[in-house]
Amino acid sequence: MIICGAPAWKGRIREGKHGSGEGGLKVDGDAGWGRINWSAAAGIFALSLILCVAFARFAKPLSVTDEFLTYYRVATNVADGMGFTEDGSSPYVYLPPLFSYALGGWFSLVGSRSLFAVQVYQSLCLALSAFLTFFLARELFPRSGGTAIIASLWVAVHPSLWTYAVFVRQEPTILLVTTLACWRTVVWLNDPGRVRALLAGVCWGLATLAKAVTLFLPVFLLFLWAWRGRRDVRMTGSETALAVIAFLLVLAPWTARNYLQFQRFIPVNDQAAGVLEWNVQHSDAPVDEGKGWVGLLIAQLKTKDPAKGELAGERYLVELDRAGVKDRERGSRLWSYILSHKKYFLVQRVRNAIFFAAPGVDWWIQSGRLKTGEAQGSGLFLAAALQFHGILYLFFFWRLLLLARGKLDLPMSFLVLFFALYWGVYTLLWGEIRFSIPVYPVLVLFAPWERLMRPKASVAADGPSIGGLRS
Repeated sequence: MIICGAPAWKGRIREGKHGSGEGGLKVDGDAGWGRINWSAAAGIFALSLILCVAFARFAKPLSVTDEFLTYYRVATNVADGMGFTEDGSSPYVYLPPLFSYALGGWFSLVGSRSLFAVQVYQSLCLALSAFLTFFLARELFPRSGGTAIIASLWVAVHPSLWTYAVFVRQEPTILLVTTLACWRTVVWLNDPGRVRALLAGVCWGLATLAKAVTLFLPVFLLFLWAWRGRRDVRMTGSETALAVIAFLLVLAPWTARNYLQFQRFIPVNDQAAGVLEWNVQHSDAPVDEGKGWVGLLIAQLKTKDPAKGELAGERYLVELDRAGVKDRERGSRLWSYILSHKKYFLVQRVRNAIFFAAPGVDWWIQSGRLKTGEAQGSGLFLAAALQFHGILYLFFFWRLLLLARGKLDLPMSFLVLFFALYWGVYTLLWGEIRFSIPVYPVLVLFAPWERLMRPKASVAADGPSIGGLRS
């Protein structure tokens, strides 16, 4: 049978030794079909890589901002053997280490530090993410080969992803390691084993070195085991503990380095003050005082550019800079500012949640095609938001409802809860649109691809025990 131009997974489905349902199903078939899957994944990788590199090559060059320069300087110092430092001598701790180390290694490998070398690295990260999405989908939906092809193609052609090939930013690296970690965790939950648990923990440690937002993983895995694992023989306490220990061991050397250099417990990077600064900088609390809850939200959704001094919060930070307020006193004043405008900053959490769910438009803004705040009024943006994000978030809430009713298997339950926690952390802390990029492949897989891609007669015959659903 051919689905969307590619052979469907051929073979018989057997019950795994650790249980029944989607997670316990394995597929036996000719070795040739395994080669077909690798060929399909390789084709998607090639398509994504060509798209990203071509865009990076022919797109209008962007101005290099301070943020881009910081990543670049640290990476070049890593390549020169000076370590994780911005100025070549003092240890650096503000940014997470993985992106700059990986980019510095890439510079050493290719012997070039040009902007195009950076863009090729970013393109590889994006293409490999689409490649891994294919195998993540195969683990979740083993009965539907077309699902893996369509879902990974969806990731490969999403404009918010491939336009990031031109930036010197860490999102493509975070996307790659997060997709890798999700895939390895689903593999482990589908087919338990100590080595698989160890690999899952290691991958999550790497993902956390890319972005500290996933520091919740050890507690989350222990919660998942306590909630579902004790009733599901596929997730044992010993393997869960092994995954948690592996996670902590990956972080331990970097955490120890930070403590030795700065005499403080810093698991990954010291960006706590930056979170406070961002929230105040992007606020217009005094101007919007007196508005109702809905009015405050509407005002906050009309994005203004803090770099132009349009926001009261940005002006407040300028006043602190002029007064030379730093360190603990600065943090204390920022907290006082937030607490004096509690209603505004509570509504800002809702704004953060909405922005997380929107497609990224950074390239359109940086290239001058859109001004800050214009996207919300653009019909093209709203159409893209609905197609690539809005519908998928509806499917996420559908999966969440199925989870509450106990209708999801363990791997899909993990992904749904992980996505909810990831979204929740950014809702509380930070509200940049691009922060949803690393979990976009997971969001894509919440759609009922297995039902959309299979004949109705086949679905009716098999019943609901497919695609993460439990019978």
